[in-house]
Amino acid sequence: MNQQTRSIHLEQQSASGKHDVCGHPCPHQSGLCLDRSRCAHILILDEEPEGSLLSVARMLADHYLQIRLLHVSCVALSGLLFATRGLLRIVDHPLANHPRARYLSYLIDTTLLAAALLLAWMLHQYPFRDAWLTTKVLLLVLYIGLGIFALKRARSRGARIWALAAALATYASIVGVAIAHHPAGWLIYLRPSFGSP
Repeated sequence: MNQQTRSIHLEQQSASGKHDVCGHPCPHQSGLCLDRSRCAHILILDEEPEGSLLSVARMLADHYLQIRLLHVSCVALSGLLFATRGLLRIVDHPLANHPRARYLSYLIDTTLLAAALLLAWMLHQYPFRDAWLTTKVLLLVLYIGLGIFALKRARSRGARIWALAAALATYASIVGVAIAHHPAGWLIYLRPSFGSP
């Protein structure tokens, strides 16, 4: 039996068929607004069996903004905790690698990753298919490597300072790519031509 589909809009939409936030047209057929950083649609069936995957999609769509807020909050907390531990490591303070600090870092990063995976699934955007997400993942790998070096492997104070600075610069780049939804990250705001096709 054919079942009709409908679109759940995750931001307010005006009667004109445009998004109130960004003013872009609402292409329901594509499932996503042109401005993916502010708006999104999820196509689901009007009727689906209880407990099905589509039922889960409907439930998650209802909590999209909360999941995104959780993800963004964890990004901020993770960066703040890493910067604090990095500064403590520079002065060789034992709190830098205290078990409680490490376990808190694991908890925040695990929550961050879980929320990121949920958002990727909800918006149908995946690494190695969407260029900005591919860039974000590659920068994340670099950030993790620099973070491990800054907190554990670097022996001299100079090496710790260099590694921490490089890691924080990479962190800022990841945030820029995530906000712009473009591999150029912050550069797209300095040079709008980067966003041109």
